[in-house]
Order: sequence, then structure tokens, then C-alpha cells
Amino acid sequence: MSATTMRIGYWKIITATALFSVNPVLFKTISLDAIEILWTVNLIAFLALVTANVARRGTKELVILRLSKGTVAWLAIVFTLNNALFISAIKVTTIANAVLTHYLAPVFVVLFGMLLIKEKTTRRSVSALVLSLCGLAVILSPNEISFSNQHVLGLALGTLSAVFFA
Repeated sequence: MSATTMRIGYWKIITATALFSVNPVLFKTISLDAIEILWTVNLIAFLALVTANVARRGTKELVILRLSKGTVAWLAIVFTLNNALFISAIKVTTIANAVLTHYLAPVFVVLFGMLLIKEKTTRRSVSALVLSLCGLAVILSPNEISFSNQHVLGLALGTLSAVFFA
């Protein structure tokens, strides 16, 4: 692989990361509600997948995709639920609360790995998870969490989005 190709690849990753980082701010400032934003996001994702499939027609990946339509449908449902919960969390609470709770996904990945596929975990990974949860608690502690506070709903929605993201 040439140095130019690698540089282009790096720039694509940097661009994608920058665009993804702007999403919560855009979702918060757009005057549409969460469901309208969700439909737009899903429509764009659907059109991108259709375009990619048309461009790759006849390749081995399409054959594999046809054999696993149930998996693709399941992933589409999970993707939709994740985005619906995340966008709703952004609309209900602060961007920081929504993003912090959404990024509990690695915690759920480890838990699901242990429970669903009996993945072996080390003491080090469990320690890292506990430390990250303690850090999250410290960061969220100034929010005066109570059930009468609107932020609790946003935190719950963000955490549920992390479950579906995981």
C-alpha cells in the first residue's frame, strides 16, 4: 500500500470522526423532534446501503448479505432503537449527559460478552470497567439527580441507547 493511499485513508477516518462528533450539537440545535430526525438519519443510511449494494452488484458480499437477511433486519432494528434513544436523550438533557451515558456501551459489551457468549474476562478488564463507572459517577454527580429532574429521563435514555449500541 502506498503512502498516498494510507494518507487518504487517514483523512477519511479523521473526516468521519469530525462529522460524527458534530452530530449531537446538530441534533440539539435542529428544531425537529427526535422522531423526525430519526427518520432522516435512517433514510440516509438506507440510501447509502442501497447505493453501496448497487455499486457492488455481483460480488461475494451480496451473496452473503442475501443469506443473512434476518441478521441485517435485526441490526436495522437495533440501529433504529439506538438512534431513537440517543437522539431523544440529546433532546431531553444536556449533550454531555447524553453522550456520557451513551458511551457506557463498552461496559455493556463486556457484560453481554460474559453473559451471552461466555467470553472470559480478566481481572484487569473488570477493574477498568469499575474505574470507568466510578469516573462516570463523579462526572454526573453535580447534576442533582432526582426523579423530578428532567435530566434523569435523559440519562436513562442515554443509558438505554448504550445498551442497543453495544
